[in-house]
Amino acid sequence: MGELLKHIVPTQPPTLNARLFVEQHIKSEYRSGRSVAVTFNDASPKTIDVMISHCWDEPVGTFLQHVLMVTEDRRDVGVFICFLSVYQGTPAEVDIQVTQGSQDVKNGCFAQVLTSVKQQGGQMIVISNNAVMDKGLYSRLWCVWEVFCAIKDDVPIHVHPLTGTEKHLFGEGGTGNFDPSVARCGNPSLPPSSDEVRIKAAIGAEAGWHNVRDVISGVCEYTTMFEYMISTRGCMLGPCCVKALLQAVESMPRVTQLHIIENGISESGVEALAEMLRHNHTLEWLVLTENNITDRGAEALAERLKSNRTLTELWLNQNNISDRGAQALAKMLKQNNTLTMLLLDKNNITDRGAQALAEMLRHNHTLETLVLEKNNITDRGAEALAEMLKQNHTLTTLMLWGNNITDRGAQALRDVADEKGVSLDL
Repeated sequence: MGELLKHIVPTQPPTLNARLFVEQHIKSEYRSGRSVAVTFNDASPKTIDVMISHCWDEPVGTFLQHVLMVTEDRRDVGVFICFLSVYQGTPAEVDIQVTQGSQDVKNGCFAQVLTSVKQQGGQMIVISNNAVMDKGLYSRLWCVWEVFCAIKDDVPIHVHPLTGTEKHLFGEGGTGNFDPSVARCGNPSLPPSSDEVRIKAAIGAEAGWHNVRDVISGVCEYTTMFEYMISTRGCMLGPCCVKALLQAVESMPRVTQLHIIENGISESGVEALAEMLRHNHTLEWLVLTENNITDRGAEALAERLKSNRTLTELWLNQNNISDRGAQALAKMLKQNNTLTMLLLDKNNITDRGAQALAEMLRHNHTLETLVLEKNNITDRGAEALAEMLKQNHTLTTLMLWGNNITDRGAQALRDVADEKGVSLDL
């Protein structure tokens, strides 16, 4: 994708969309019956692992940059983008590729691509754009068909976080007014095309439109962007995309909550996030559930949060954090005096990490909730936490369910928790 950005997107007005780009550049430069993708991959053909679902109204440079953001860590995968993968010849040449010579749209190009994606264990990535926010991406029937096929074939669907708000997908009316049965192909002022007739017949034969609406609305985990919160789930963000998302946070001074959930941002992504926290003075909630940030990511966050004075809630559950990361967070909490909630459940923390956190809580006077459920803590760690509770006067909730604590450790905790009025979950 980097090669495409460098070689086939010349300096053009930022408004040049994919449709105009095809007409002005691709059709004139690629005339041999071979698409852009085939030409670029001639020496080393690729199977298709990722299908990009989009419409052609976005600025082409911005669109390709958005693609790069979510594929940059997977340089060897084959990415299907229709205007680059299908040869843009005459209408008849395009039609034979899209239909694959069949009048049944279920045998067409896009359905077959998704079958390949499923066989490769790949995914669909949905990329909308600001030009369609009035009616939404799913006012376009080809986009409805693509996501319908992906759902039917159990292909994972990820929505790009920078163009994935409810308006981007479903328009001004949101999911409440979403009606895929009125989606159109091409110019909506013209009579229905043959593509439109075939797609609607295929969807209608397999499922009622009401069911299609509910399924699409439910499966597409869209990005939530309010004045005070940005939340994105399951988008598989690469480091560049994380940085772009953080720039959006910094450009929205009233954002107090950032939720990045199930995105696999990994260590490099969280290091960029940690660096942002050095300058940010508005973020109060940071939710990083299930991102595989590991100890390295926990250490990066801990270092930056030593001097942070605004963050009150930090969710690091399901991140493959072990004792090393827990110890780094414990050291941070000796200096930090604003954090009130720390979630570390479903990690790999043992007694050593629990002891470090217990020692920290002897000195910390702000943390109110500590969640350590489903780790590898035994009676030894439980007893250290019980001793801590005798001296701590601010912790009100301690959650330890799903560890390896026997009756001995549980009783030691209950005795102190009952006396101090601490809510205890074992």
